[in-house]
Amino acid sequence: MDAPPYANGRFSWVDLSAHDLQAALPFYEAIFGWESGDANVPDGHRYVMFHLGGVPVAGGGELSAPMQEQGVPPTWNSYIGVDDIEETVQKALDAGASVVAPIMQAADAGRMAFISDPEGAVFGLWEAGEHQGAGAMRVHGTCTWNELNTRDPDAAQAFYGRVFDWSFAPMEGNPSNYWTVRASDSTDEGDFNGGLLEMTEEWGDMPAHWMVYFAVDDVAAAVERIRAGGGTIHHGPFDTQVGPMAVVSDPQGAVFMVMKSPS
Repeated sequence: MDAPPYANGRFSWVDLSAHDLQAALPFYEAIFGWESGDANVPDGHRYVMFHLGGVPVAGGGELSAPMQEQGVPPTWNSYIGVDDIEETVQKALDAGASVVAPIMQAADAGRMAFISDPEGAVFGLWEAGEHQGAGAMRVHGTCTWNELNTRDPDAAQAFYGRVFDWSFAPMEGNPSNYWTVRASDSTDEGDFNGGLLEMTEEWGDMPAHWMVYFAVDDVAAAVERIRAGGGTIHHGPFDTQVGPMAVVSDPQGAVFMVMKSPS
């Protein structure tokens, strides 16, 4: 279950922003087999670490009352690890992004910020301190993929290429407009850092966004657990060239994907 080192520009962490964090815990524990425990947050804001096999694989916090009153929905957040968060924020601003949440210190764990890309897709930045990121990825119950859904693939590739030095390639054999993402330190042909999907008219007025995928050993079984726990199945399970997957949400409405664990 070892995770790769998180070089600059690599996705390193995901966490849940819930309306009711306590109510969300048993749902995810039942779906993925996670064990949850409170992290040591000195400002009193509750943050939970989800563990699997003794290592941290995801986190969770609760949206503030003002944010909930403003209609901010529950969501899963994708974090990109960076060596220098000030430099990265400035690069993003120079490339047309805006700051959603400024740089903040998370005790000794590290520093974080939230950025909205030029099309409005929000992602997190994480400069590691004691918390390097997920202790495992791409096995059952862990994050296996981070995907940008965008209406302007050219602009998105220009933005993320400029800020993180990512490169993009069309996904071979995929009939839709889909690109794989490679980090600047990638040397292996199969070493991807996520994907980019062009949104079509079928998406309606849904805004651009980052989607979190979780690996599961059995998609059909995971879908049944999600349904039994009060979650919603939006699409699937359906087959793809990389295996079965489904679009789902938890009982509070946070949307995520489940897909077959990669071999």
